Amino acid sequence: MDHTDLTLRPISEPDELDLFCQLADDLAARRRRPEWRRVALRGGELVARAAWWGRAEESEPFVLDAFDLEDVPVGARLLRTARAKFCPRAEGRSTTG
Repeated sequence: MDHTDLTLRPISEPDELDLFCQLADDLAARRRRPEWRRVALRGGELVARAAWWGRAEESEPFVLDAFDLEDVPVGARLLRTARAKFCPRAEGRSTTG
């Protein structure tokens, strides 16, 4: 793969959000799935969201792909509930070792 023409930059305008979100082929290929996305709402307002990516042939996601939050305790709770769903065998084990 030729990386000589590679450009690394932040998105510069809100109208570039589509550029940032050009991963629709992952949805079609089942590497991103609606059921692998979680949101936390307070009074109908988004306060945290998380999304996972996985291999198309697997029934569980492979990696946390996106995580945004306004409230740290709520974000932690969102991750814990998702972990219970995606990694039930890991429940009860420490994430720090």
